[in-house]
Amino acid sequence: MKSEAQPKESDKLYWKALKSYTNYLDTAYKDRTLKPQVIYLKQQDFIDSIPRYMNGYKIELITNQNYKSLYKQHGGHLTHTVMFPVKLIAGRAEINVIPYSGTLKRKDLNLGLSDGVNIIFKFNCDQGEFFVSDVKAWGI
Repeated sequence: MKSEAQPKESDKLYWKALKSYTNYLDTAYKDRTLKPQVIYLKQQDFIDSIPRYMNGYKIELITNQNYKSLYKQHGGHLTHTVMFPVKLIAGRAEINVIPYSGTLKRKDLNLGLSDGVNIIFKFNCDQGEFFVSDVKAWGI
């Protein structure tokens, strides 16, 4: 997966979802000092490129090759963000972004689930593209 200045056509929806997720983070952490500066995002085979930066956040990809060193750099704990494949439901598209609470002990990677964000898109026929129609945060 490459980091590029402009997304490929197939990646545009994922870039829009990532941008909406960073906007959500800005709102969720508005009054907190714990606001993340880096989003650790799992590399996915269905996305060809991800920007290195989005809305002031550095995007660092988690790969099979680097996850152990990333967790080690952060004391065995990391917010392990996963972007899931787009789902088409009743004329709209939806991408889920889940920031798991990750823990690596020895060789065991555990991902704890507590919340997530659903980014919902509708298609604009006049412009011939999807636009973000809603961002829904959820928690357990």
